[in-house]
Formats: sequence, C-alpha cells, structure tokens
Amino acid sequence: MVEAGGHQAVVVPPEGGCVSAAPSAEFDACVRAYWAFHWGVPPTRRRRVRGPRGIPGTTWQLGRLDGLELADGSYLRPDGRTYLATDRYGQRLWFVGQSPWVIGAGFRRQRIVAVVYWTNKGGRRQHAWRHEFGEGEPGARRPSLTADSEGCAVVDRAGSKYRITWRGIVD
Repeated sequence: MVEAGGHQAVVVPPEGGCVSAAPSAEFDACVRAYWAFHWGVPPTRRRRVRGPRGIPGTTWQLGRLDGLELADGSYLRPDGRTYLATDRYGQRLWFVGQSPWVIGAGFRRQRIVAVVYWTNKGGRRQHAWRHEFGEGEPGARRPSLTADSEGCAVVDRAGSKYRITWRGIVD
C-alpha cells in the first residue's frame, strides 16, 4: 500500500472527485482532464489518497466506485469509500481512497464485465454511470480484477483497449 504521489496532494470536488499531485505540468494536465470529464465542473480541493503499489503520483478521480460486475456473475462492492481514478492520459483505472481496497492476496483473477460508479457531470447531482467493457465489439478483451502482493485490488488491462475521455470510459 502506498500513498499516491508520496508528499503530493489530491484535488477533490465537493462530492468526491479528485486529482492527486503537487503543482506541475502533470498536475495541470490532470486538472484539465478532470474538468473535461465532469463537463466543466472544476476540482475544488486537495487531499491525500492511498492505493495499490504502482499507482502514478498524479491521478484524477472519475467518481465513487459502487461496484464491479464480474464474469462469474457476481457483483463486488468495495468496503468503505473507494474511488475510481485514472492517470493523466486516461490509460488505466485505479482504486483509491483513505485506505486501499483490500480484496486479499489470494483473490482469484476474474474478468471485469462492467464498472458502476457515482459521479456528477456538468454540475448536476450525482448519478450512477455504468460502463460495460468491450461493449459492441465481438471478441473484445475485458480487463481483469486481481490483487497485488499486499492484497490490494488492481485492474489489469489484460489486452483490453479501454481509455478515459471527456465522454467517460470508452473502448
């Protein structure tokens, strides 16, 4: 378990979105990405988050994670407040929060069918958004949920082609 960015901070809007990092070009890029993803709603404050090893020092938050639909038909919800975050380029999803989402080092890897998260777009109240990975693409690969050596939940891209844009998570 590590603090995202060590000494760096996190920018968080009132309902939970965030950007983590010290002021820098990377930080500015995350603020712009956050603003675009939330349709013109800027981040408003900073705080530290924790996540699995390997999380970039600069991340921005999509919203509060409700849960994951897995290939075995189960719906896995995190304990406590866990947020969905990404890097400045929108290339990978991370789970962050006051403490990392621990699923256990012995967790058996499973494909993620869909992710459900709560966020606000354009200043409207929070809504649940659902993204189904590989939607509409025959044979598309889906990312996997796995655990790092300390049991923290990690999204393994596993050949999937999702990315995060102003429209949301897209394949």
